[in-house]
Amino acid sequence: MMIDWNNSDERESAIAAKGAEAEDRITKLEAERDAMKPWATLGKKCLAESRENGCGDVDGVTLQDAAIDLRLLEYVTVDTPCGTDGNCYCADYYGPDEWPAQCLRLSALGKTVP
Repeated sequence: MMIDWNNSDERESAIAAKGAEAEDRITKLEAERDAMKPWATLGKKCLAESRENGCGDVDGVTLQDAAIDLRLLEYVTVDTPCGTDGNCYCADYYGPDEWPAQCLRLSALGKTVP
């Protein structure tokens, strides 16, 4: 539909519609930004750790602790090995007599990547 820009009612209606679209987009972008904040913080901690300690512990306890603090990872109690499905590697970590065990998995927040 073509807008008659000389018609003030059509012009105001079109401008209001564009404004509403812009507001909706801004709301979505703000939600996406907020969802990415924990990941950005984790990335900064990894970079700081690697620069300060020569990549000493980026893939271990320091990274895991930061991810837990940011609610990206959480502990889940399991009675049997979960397997190596990409979310948990408890089968490789715990022995046959160490069940039930605490597995470290991606949290609901950790699984959401916009």
